Amino acid sequence: MPTDITTYENALLSHIQDSAGQSHWREFDTHFRPIIQAYVRRQRLPRSDVDDVTQDIFVKLWLSIDKYDPSQGQFRTWLYQVARHAVIDFFRKEKRQDRAKDACRDASRVQLNHRSSTEPEDIEGQVLASTLNDVRNQSDAKHWACFERRHLKGQSVKAIAEDLDLNPNYVSVNICRTLKQVRASVEQSLANDTTEKGSPLANSKPV
Repeated sequence: MPTDITTYENALLSHIQDSAGQSHWREFDTHFRPIIQAYVRRQRLPRSDVDDVTQDIFVKLWLSIDKYDPSQGQFRTWLYQVARHAVIDFFRKEKRQDRAKDACRDASRVQLNHRSSTEPEDIEGQVLASTLNDVRNQSDAKHWACFERRHLKGQSVKAIAEDLDLNPNYVSVNICRTLKQVRASVEQSLANDTTEKGSPLANSKPV
């Protein structure tokens, strides 16, 4: 790598890690995004997922860049390690994320249709719908808007950021946090429902 590029990147990194470094994130993004995006494309991800995985990598960088230690190696080496782990995470979580998205869309349809059946699949849908309502009521309006547009309406992170006039990193972080909250709440509700049905009191007959 040319010395002038290395010097530039090290100077940019120093600004980012500085307490006043937020003003340099746009420059950091402009310089490194094409590099990371090219790396992600080489990993043979679906074309439709390249931008989102690239954005996920930037979120990870944003959250952990202060942990980079120059004494442990060059910044680009560390950068590619972060990118590699993000790609691995994508392939590991791809099926689970697809199921979560489908569940959220199903729950949204349950809300709109006001279904009242007590079949098992409908009960699960009602739990999802109830959870979404609870999370929406407990969330900051912007946080929920980011999640809703991504997972219920299918918008890209870039489109959400532009529509809401927010930083893409901010959008991605809040989508992830809200999705985790929804998942945890659904799993807890279903677990509680199963426990109640399986308890001796729930299954006992009146004397």
